[in-house]
Amino acid sequence: MKNQSKIANGGIFMIQSYTVEELPERYAEVAATVEQGNPVYLTNRGQDSLVVISRKTFAELTSDVETRLDEADYEAVNNPMRLSHREVFSSLRSKVYG
Repeated sequence: MKNQSKIANGGIFMIQSYTVEELPERYAEVAATVEQGNPVYLTNRGQDSLVVISRKTFAELTSDVETRLDEADYEAVNNPMRLSHREVFSSLRSKVYG
C-alpha cells in the first residue's frame, strides 16, 4: 500500500494505492474508502492500472452524460436535418478557434 496526500474539493485527503495482488486481502478497506467518496488506485507490476470508485460516485460523474445522450437521441429522431462529420467539425473548429 502506498499513500499520498492530495488536495481536492477544498480539502486534503490521502490517496490510497494498492497493488492488484493486495486487493483480495484489502477489499474491506478499499470498500470503506470508496464509500467515503475517495478513489483507490490500483497498480499492476508497478504501473498505474485501475481506479476504484463507488457506484454513487460513478453515477454522479456520468449522470449528465446519460442525460445529454438521451437528448441527442431524441433530437436525432425528431430532426430530419443531417450533417456530415466534416460539417460538424468545421462548425466546431470555427466556434473554438474563431
